[in-house]
Amino acid sequence: MSFETALLVLAWIAILLLALAMSGLMRQVHVLQAHGPGRSESLGPRPGTRVSSILFGLEFVERPVLAVFAEAACESCEVILPELECLATSLNGHANVLVVTKEAAESLPATKLEVVRSPQAFSELGIRFVPIALGLTQDGIVLAAEPVGSEELLKRFVRRFQATALGGAAR
Repeated sequence: MSFETALLVLAWIAILLLALAMSGLMRQVHVLQAHGPGRSESLGPRPGTRVSSILFGLEFVERPVLAVFAEAACESCEVILPELECLATSLNGHANVLVVTKEAAESLPATKLEVVRSPQAFSELGIRFVPIALGLTQDGIVLAAEPVGSEELLKRFVRRFQATALGGAAR
């Protein structure tokens, strides 16, 4: 077999592999689109669901709750926790801001935020990936549950939380 023929065969093999990869990606896009825009079953409770504050170690809630689910082994969590601290101060005490983890609080990077260890919250709310932010009214009604893997996504979530749960207060 000549050198040119070998190159031609390799090129066709590469094209075939790329076509297979593209078909796999297209299949994943269709699966994600079937769940609706920005919604996946693994992102936790749907908006409108009632959640018990006891899952977060709170006996009584007199303000809306902004909970971010995080884990120590999560690099994105390490990035967003300092930003969450800054955003929590901008809420001026109008909401409870919590970091919920499966592990001991000491396993997370140092933070001034309240850290709640609640593996039960992860399982009962269907949280399978972190970081996920969850916004609740003071009555425990879920406003939103979204991934917040970057500072920008976290800021966007907190702005929407302020607008819906706080009526734009605490700006």
